Amino acid sequence: PTSDRPIQHYEIQYRKQGVSSWTSVTRNPTTSQTTIRNVDKGSVYNAQVRAVSDVGSGQWGSATSQRTYRVPSQMSNIKINQTVSGRMINLRVTWNQPTSDRLVQHYDIWYRIQGISSWTSVTPNPTTRQTTIRNVDKGSVYKVRVRAVSDNGSGWWMWLESELYLMLDTDSGEVPLVICQEVLLVR
Repeated sequence: PTSDRPIQHYEIQYRKQGVSSWTSVTRNPTTSQTTIRNVDKGSVYNAQVRAVSDVGSGQWGSATSQRTYRVPSQMSNIKINQTVSGRMINLRVTWNQPTSDRLVQHYDIWYRIQGISSWTSVTPNPTTRQTTIRNVDKGSVYKVRVRAVSDNGSGWWMWLESELYLMLDTDSGEVPLVICQEVLLVR
């Protein structure tokens, strides 16, 4: 704005490309940035802004265009199964693809033992819907989280908490594993 009057707030309006009528943002921000919510993913929107002072509203600025980003949706049906290699116990983590699977470049998988604050990332990031966490600790509760990642960003985390009850079978030397699972959804 070029006026010497102090700006009280800004008015913003937007529309989806190809639509003739504008929608006003109902809140009037006092800063020079805001977020327009509830737009369609992967669509192009036009927006314009004008300043408002105590003497009235200024002219609408030139409309700018921006494509909204589509990030992958959340995975579903996350499961953890044991695998045993000699005396080493591994956790095989699988999940269903997100509905926007064509956007996925890879998956982030992080895990930790309950009570430990730091997470460990599975590397390299898998591009398929499964991974293995190797050499897990006996008698520990593991928290595992998985999310899809695209070039537009990361999807929602899906968490799974698995309590591992491990007992050594003295006759066979095998280590059976029972897993109790509870799914937690967190972003």
